[in-house]
Amino acid sequence: MVFFSPATFHGAGTNQGNTDRIANLIQISSAFGRTMETINNEKMIAATYPVMMERVAAGTLTARQVQDAIAAIGDGYSFPTNLDSDPPVGGNAPETGQQLMARALASNWSVEQLNGELLAYALRREA
Repeated sequence: MVFFSPATFHGAGTNQGNTDRIANLIQISSAFGRTMETINNEKMIAATYPVMMERVAAGTLTARQVQDAIAAIGDGYSFPTNLDSDPPVGGNAPETGQQLMARALASNWSVEQLNGELLAYALRREA
């Protein structure tokens, strides 16, 4: 599905002459679904984890709701990363933010433990 936005119209040239040249540009960032925008997923995980932890402990979220929330909050793609400091463990790719958050919830980590792991996660991924 393609959505057209008036914000993506671009004057394709200087429009000097008798022809109005307008082209609709579609921004395609990657075949793998990576956005061009930068989102700080670590901060999003840190901000939402306490609430998620409380709701999981209270049983007010279904397993599907937990999965959906993690998918919306965490980064589900392992790259880009620094494979020297963030090597694959038990698979073909390093751990994602989504996997880290799921592991934290399953293991009932404290907020402090999660924050420490998020910091280590961010440092491992630096170039």
